[in-house]
Amino acid sequence: SKKGRGAAWYRIDIAEPTLRIALEIDGHSHQAAAVQERDTRKDAFLTGQGGRVLRFQNRRVMEDMEAVIAEIMEAVRSTTSKQNLETTSPPGC
Repeated sequence: SKKGRGAAWYRIDIAEPTLRIALEIDGHSHQAAAVQERDTRKDAFLTGQGGRVLRFQNRRVMEDMEAVIAEIMEAVRSTTSKQNLETTSPPGC
């Protein structure tokens, strides 16, 4: 839910703050237009803050957990690689 004075606060299903990855597991309620609009605003806010949002349908998580885990692990690897490049690159690169 959104709270606060002038600042956006969003509930995230699962967060890994060090890697700035948010996992969202969307159930049936996320098919409603108003919920999709809220999700779009949340995703834009989080990515605007340098985060990455991975969204999965609840059904996919239940039926194809291995593929979901593989996608999460790929996001972790790519984020970790990017962080390593940023911390080891000479200034100005």
